[in-house]
Amino acid sequence: MSSAERFALIQELFHTARKLPPAQRRDFLSDKCRQNDSLKQEIESLLAGDMQCSDSSDDSAPAPHSGISRGTRIGHYEVISLLGMGGMGQVYRAHDSILHRDIALKVLPPSFAIDLGRQSRLMREAQVLASLSHPNIAVIHGVEHSAGTLAFAMEIVPGETLAERVADGPIPLRETLRIARQIADALEAAHERGIVHRDLKPANIKITPEGTVKVLDFGLAKDLSLEGVQSSEAAEPLPLSHDGMILGTAAYVSPEQARGLSTDKRTDIWAFGVVLFEMLTGSRPFRGHTTADVLAAVIKEEPDLGAIPPLVRDVIARCLNKDLRHRWAGIGHGDAVGDGVAS
Repeated sequence: MSSAERFALIQELFHTARKLPPAQRRDFLSDKCRQNDSLKQEIESLLAGDMQCSDSSDDSAPAPHSGISRGTRIGHYEVISLLGMGGMGQVYRAHDSILHRDIALKVLPPSFAIDLGRQSRLMREAQVLASLSHPNIAVIHGVEHSAGTLAFAMEIVPGETLAERVADGPIPLRETLRIARQIADALEAAHERGIVHRDLKPANIKITPEGTVKVLDFGLAKDLSLEGVQSSEAAEPLPLSHDGMILGTAAYVSPEQARGLSTDKRTDIWAFGVVLFEMLTGSRPFRGHTTADVLAAVIKEEPDLGAIPPLVRDVIARCLNKDLRHRWAGIGHGDAVGDGVAS
């Protein structure tokens, strides 16, 4: 099953299951997912997240991840509140009882904790990511594996996400370029270490009150130095999140991701172009009513660059070139894309 087909199947089963009474959902998913436990767990996570979104007024309500609520201890971290959620896990504010500080604790889906191969890859990639020291990349403090729960501990970044900023409308060119330069710097630092983010989008970019940009959530990151180790691995599933956010993620994937093909740093350059387009226009270049529609647009349609300022139109066009051979090869200031946003 390709990534696009998996996306469509999950969306179909999710929307069907959420219409059923809770007592009937388990039997429905057991019948449809058969022996595919990871598929079932992903849909159950989305259903739980959907229920949480419908009743967000109670801060002490149980969070989507089964068994986790205010006061739950995961290793030496104590959960305080839910910060966000998605198909790749939930993020909580938690207190570090050893260093006496609050951190962001990303708890990964149960399927990650029981899949030893995926767990091993995550551990290796976390070690490399922990070595990334850059002012525009959020710091990963460590990995916690406790009582069958796998979690990443990260710094809490104050401020609003770029998604929240764009929700207010297009961002002026000068401010867009200031933000874009910092995003490019973060990606360049990761790419120099052989790390591809693979899930760059406004929701994973924060802007502090001081104006510093922080790229977050390397949970889908790919370590190119491990290509030989991962050579037998099929293409990773596309990132998912709860209802209302699925299209948001699909809108930023590259054509090669949508097709389930191998990815490299040019996938991040594509996403960078989508983010830059959205900052300048207030809308996404690839849209649709369903996930399948969005993925089809990513693969087949050309973006309308008419509203893009001439100064950066060629930069975005090259970022969004579907042919990898003609897309920018690098994002640093020594490359045209970096020079374009620095001008």
